[in-house]
Amino acid sequence: MGDIYYTEKDVGIFLCHAEKGRKLAGKLKKELEGYGFKVFLAHEDIRGSKEWEEVLIENIRGCDVFCILLTDDVSASEFCDQETGIAIDHGKIILPMKVSNLDPYGFAKKYQALKLDTDDMEFNVRGIIDSVCHQNGLKGKSIEFLIEYFGKSDNYQEAGVRTADLVKFAPLSDSQLNRIAQLTIENNQISDSWEAQKHLKKLFSDNEKRIKDNLVRDLRGLNLL
Repeated sequence: MGDIYYTEKDVGIFLCHAEKGRKLAGKLKKELEGYGFKVFLAHEDIRGSKEWEEVLIENIRGCDVFCILLTDDVSASEFCDQETGIAIDHGKIILPMKVSNLDPYGFAKKYQALKLDTDDMEFNVRGIIDSVCHQNGLKGKSIEFLIEYFGKSDNYQEAGVRTADLVKFAPLSDSQLNRIAQLTIENNQISDSWEAQKHLKKLFSDNEKRIKDNLVRDLRGLNLL
């Protein structure tokens, strides 16, 4: 048997690419896994002793989202076409990512492509995250990763960007809201970030009755309520 790269708790992304997309795929994997997603990339995640075809099929079946990089050489790749067909056949969420003049084709033609900018990795990653997190059935699981990533903000700029990402997914559950409040209180890179404060003050004010009393008290002490 091959190796399944994801667990049931993960948001699993299978990243399909041809040769010209190899370098970009590696960068996307690194950045997305920094957010907490699990990204399967064949040339990095299949050990030499394993049967490639077996492992590929198992990880397509096990993923939540199948992403394909539409470089101008991908339509000539028999492997990419086969992998896309398997993903569609298994009902996976399909996310074509356009990095050339090539539009989605064949099995993937009916899916809307996300346009990437090869010079702006932050733009690309945030676009992928936004697309993934808004998918039916994945929103709740994805937001849990974003909340914990938000809590690990190391500077004011990161805190501002990550807060802006989070508030786009309102309404949040009570547990998610209280976790955000707790992480805000524990991390002064978040609580002191002017950009983060703009979003958090409104979030906490609009939902004060849903926040635990001890957290409300601490948020008021930080002038966030």
